[in-house]
Amino acid sequence: MKKTFITKSDLKSKRKWTDKLIKTYLKKPDLVKRNPIYKCASDMSLYDLDRILKIESKSEFKLDFEKRMKRLTSSKKAVETKTNKLLSLVKEMEIRIEEMDRDTLYLVMIEQYNNFHTFHRADYKWISMKTDEATLVRIAVNFVRHNLTSYDQHLYEMYSKVGKHIAYVILITRIYTLIIEKYPYLEEECRRQLITKGGGTIN
Repeated sequence: MKKTFITKSDLKSKRKWTDKLIKTYLKKPDLVKRNPIYKCASDMSLYDLDRILKIESKSEFKLDFEKRMKRLTSSKKAVETKTNKLLSLVKEMEIRIEEMDRDTLYLVMIEQYNNFHTFHRADYKWISMKTDEATLVRIAVNFVRHNLTSYDQHLYEMYSKVGKHIAYVILITRIYTLIIEKYPYLEEECRRQLITKGGGTIN
């Protein structure tokens, strides 16, 4: 009868073995083959499925595997708890925003934009109030987000915390919603940027 072999990757992802379990109960692979897809990749370690099934039926393995699953469940629960805590924090954050009239906003952000890019690029072409509106609106939204709201401060508060990627969606949605509320002429660009950043919808 032809033997069935599975890769180490499948052993871990589909049968939930760990490197420690593999080292303890299987030790060496039953077969080593060259990677058929990526020739320059490391050789593939293959394991006899019949041997795996026999090992999995042993009480000693079942005990170790059960301990592993309990640790995994406990770890997932801890991650979920920390994530929910961060999400609640982001939903309740007080987000500040400074208001400017359109002309003042454009003059201030144009000056900052030109100063920054002139310093970093010798061939930079200055923008002005005569620059096309689409460009000015895009720059204005970025300027408001980083300079006139508490966005950067809240990003720092989320840094390295569990669940930050999910929390970011909530934060960025709240930020753009507030910008639209205070600067309605920036709404279309806010909605466009929100989509590109994977944010939620704004009613």
